[in-house]
Order: sequence, then C-alpha cells, then structure tokens
Amino acid sequence: MAYAEVSAPLRILLVEDSVHDAMAFHRAFRKASTLCDIALCERAEEALARLYDQAASFDLVVADYKLPGMSGLELYRELRTSNISIPLVLLTGAGAEYLAVEALKAGVDDYIIKDARQGYIDLLPLVLPEVVQRYRARLGHQRIQNALSERESQLRLVTDALPVGISYVDVEQCYRFVNRTCEVWVGQPLTALYGRPVEEVWDQEAYTLTRAYIEAALAGQPCACEHE
Repeated sequence: MAYAEVSAPLRILLVEDSVHDAMAFHRAFRKASTLCDIALCERAEEALARLYDQAASFDLVVADYKLPGMSGLELYRELRTSNISIPLVLLTGAGAEYLAVEALKAGVDDYIIKDARQGYIDLLPLVLPEVVQRYRARLGHQRIQNALSERESQLRLVTDALPVGISYVDVEQCYRFVNRTCEVWVGQPLTALYGRPVEEVWDQEAYTLTRAYIEAALAGQPCACEHE
C-alpha cells in the first residue's frame, strides 16, 4: 500500500530518561539528514501533561518502556483512555521481546528493540515516518467508513418510511442495503442479507425472471420489470 508522504519536519515527542540514548536518537536523524523537531521529556507523566495541551504539535510519540514512574506502555494506555489520538512507538531493551508482544496486543503502533550495539538507531529515520504514514492512512480509512455509515443511516431513515421494497447490490450482485419493507418481503433482516448474493436469497425461479434486469441495472441501463 502506498502512503502519503509525511510533511517535513517530523515532529517527535521523545520520552527518554537516558541522556546517552536521547543523544543517540538526535544523532540518528542528523546522520540520515532527516528533517525533524525533537522535544524531550524524561518522564511519562511530563509527556502526558504536555500532550493534554499540545497533542496537535506532534506527529508521534517515541517512548522508552522503562521509565521512572509511569512506563511507556502505561503512557500509551493513558493516551487512549484520554482519547488523545497520536501514534506511539515503544522502545524496549534487548531480551524483553515479550514486552513488545504485550505492547502490540495493547494496540501500540510499533516497537523497536534497543540492541546493545545500538543498531536500532539507524532504523529510526526509516521506521518512524512510516509509522506516521500508516497511522494517517488508517485514520483516513476510518473517516471514510464513518462517512459511509452515516450516509447509510440517513438513507435507511428515509427509505424505511416508504411502503415499497428498496435495496441495492454490488457488481457481484451481493446485497449492500435493504430497507425495512424489503426485509419483511424477504423474511430476513439486513444483518442476514448483507453480503449475500441475490441468487442465494431468492428462489431459483424468481432469480431467473429478474436476473437480466439486475444485470442491465448494474450496467447503467434503465429498466423496469413487474412479476406477480
């Protein structure tokens, strides 16, 4: 999947209590010539307070798992509980891969394991922009799905008030919407009809009589049919 480019500079909130690791983090982006603005918090509590007021000022959070006080994973959970929408990448120590699994199960956007030779540093300028791209793509998809759901709710509100059966199917002739009257006629609710082929729902005789009309309608041709 192709993702939209992340606008430069990449705005990162780094939550790291190790001065040495924080310096290495900055050095990685200078070495890669990747434009970024890096703000540093040494404690998760400090980062959380900052994000309450300034979440829109950052593209993502990168947090060490092991921090004084609240851990990086606990920070992520607090962000979700507070409905602060921002991607988070968790840094874990070598030998603590089980923490990475726990983080992914919790919904963390990605994790990077800190190896003793600091090979992970070179990955940061590559991985972090991709995390932001995936996150924005996911949000865009969710907005589209929400808009479609709202549109369907409005359509149902109007069509359910009509005394005629109304439905639409996709190019595979599978049901994508039916109004209340159509549900009564077919004898099944939308939840049972959604995604099922018309041929499977109707008896063979009824489908044979109307198949040509359905195909014509899907081809964009005006048509009408009446059967007793």
